[in-house]
Amino acid sequence: MSDRGDVEPVHVLRAALEDSVVRDVLELCGACPTGLRLTLERRWLATLDGVDTETLHARGVEVAEMLRDLGPGRERAERGRDRQVAPAAREVLGGALRDAAADRAPRVASWHLLVGLVTSTDPLVAATFAEHGVRARDVRRVVRRLGRRA
Repeated sequence: MSDRGDVEPVHVLRAALEDSVVRDVLELCGACPTGLRLTLERRWLATLDGVDTETLHARGVEVAEMLRDLGPGRERAERGRDRQVAPAAREVLGGALRDAAADRAPRVASWHLLVGLVTSTDPLVAATFAEHGVRARDVRRVVRRLGRRA
């Protein structure tokens, strides 16, 4: 991850997990979107210097509860002004675009973004999906089965 506050795949996944279609596809793949979000945040916190989630838990801090209270999108808008899309996030977006093109879709939909995320090589995102058994072929299978209803 970059230290400039750039948009990384973790940010793209956080946003995607707020989309109802993405959540539905994940559930049909046998994954719990809320569990994925908590795993993502736990793994993200573990990458930060000086933050040990086990120590926090031992001191009575419930990380999952804290993350729910913080919720998505609470960052101040001005913090995003200097952000750039990191190369790993560009790869995710490129994967979504390729998947949409393969579908001959008129636009990139949220499920294409999910495919781009599931095929990401970003260690944090890949490990999160792996922990929950979410595989690209399963996501594609569900999306193809749902077709335009998704």
